[in-house]
Amino acid sequence: MGWQPDDSADAAYYYIVSRQWSACARLGRTSIPPLLTLLNDPGRLRQQGQIIWTLGQIGDAAAIPPLLDALQTGRSDIRRAAVEALGEIGTREVVSPLLIALKDERQEVQWAADQALQMVALEEAVDDLAAGLADNDSVVRLAVVRLLGRLQNREVRTWLKQALYDADIQVRLQVVGALARLDDVETLAVALNDSDPAVRAAAIRALGQVDDPHVLQIIAPAVDDEDLGVRKAAVEALVASRFPLAIEPLSSVLNSRDAQLRLMAVQAIGDSGETAVFPDLQRSFRDANADTRQAILISLAKLDAPASLGFLTAALSDADDQVRVTAVQLLDHF
Repeated sequence: MGWQPDDSADAAYYYIVSRQWSACARLGRTSIPPLLTLLNDPGRLRQQGQIIWTLGQIGDAAAIPPLLDALQTGRSDIRRAAVEALGEIGTREVVSPLLIALKDERQEVQWAADQALQMVALEEAVDDLAAGLADNDSVVRLAVVRLLGRLQNREVRTWLKQALYDADIQVRLQVVGALARLDDVETLAVALNDSDPAVRAAAIRALGQVDDPHVLQIIAPAVDDEDLGVRKAAVEALVASRFPLAIEPLSSVLNSRDAQLRLMAVQAIGDSGETAVFPDLQRSFRDANADTRQAILISLAKLDAPASLGFLTAALSDADDQVRVTAVQLLDHF
């Protein structure tokens, strides 16, 4: 029968020479010394990619140092192969070099590094990962925040809270998204003080997804934010909550300078069934916007308060045709 490959180094060389890379990988650690010898052989440049792939499939940390050396080569295909192999190994030692690879000049290497980081056992490498928050490249910081957001422990929340003060708005927005997945209400509340309205609005939308009526007390002050987008996000969150605690801050929106927000508040109050807000709606009927006055009539009819009939009757003399038509239609069904 002649010689047959066994589990020796000779078998590893045989598989390498015959280009049976998967068989070589199945030998495990036995194949590493022959693979490393050939990786540095100038006559094997065409096989470097396959050799690196095989080292990754073996997945042994002993291959990390030569793979790090491969990251310094001028060939982007080899750098990408090394990045992918490091991801296959997946120990905490590969986190830092993979973060650096995110800044590679070639996009395919950057993409491979991003994918490789997702393969790493990050629960055991939180500190190594979080160290990337100090990197001077926002691309790295963005990736770190995204990866931290997938982990569930208090240490991660501490790092994310720190990242809320990042100089880059995209990083801060990424932090808000991560905190939302963690339902971290306390830290999301901190984001409401951000200097950028986009971050404040994102934090409000995230808080609005939390199924807890007490969160509304955190959102409510934002109806008076200096930015329209933030005010709108706050009103939308209050409207969507359908909690009784939302009625009081929504009533204050009836005095908003934004017609769209007043209209949203009126409609939500009418749907609430809270008759105690009837006087607020009645006072708001002086609104210069006809759409808002029309919505107030509909809300008053829904509340079915004792004074609704007289108020609807008085609206028959409104200056706007559509408001008068709405009053007539509501009276027909009152």
